[in-house]
Amino acid sequence: MQIDGDRLNISLDLKYDEIDELKKFVLPRLEYIEEVGFEDVSDDFPASSAIIAFLISLKKSKPSLKIDMLDKKEYTFKKYGKANWICYE
Repeated sequence: MQIDGDRLNISLDLKYDEIDELKKFVLPRLEYIEEVGFEDVSDDFPASSAIIAFLISLKKSKPSLKIDMLDKKEYTFKKYGKANWICYE
């Protein structure tokens, strides 16, 4: 995880305890973060659904936050192919 200006870069292979640390780090700084991106990893599939749930909660807390994976309503994983998101407003 790293912050580059107003962009937060995270890895998708975070474990539960790392997601908890990420949450503690991000929430106080959320107003300064404009975009969430992903670091290059060999296997880009999320290690747990908790990272997706956390990203969705961030998006609900700050709708202007750019998260390409969620904004496009689909994301193509290198290993598993395309995933489509269904969102209810």
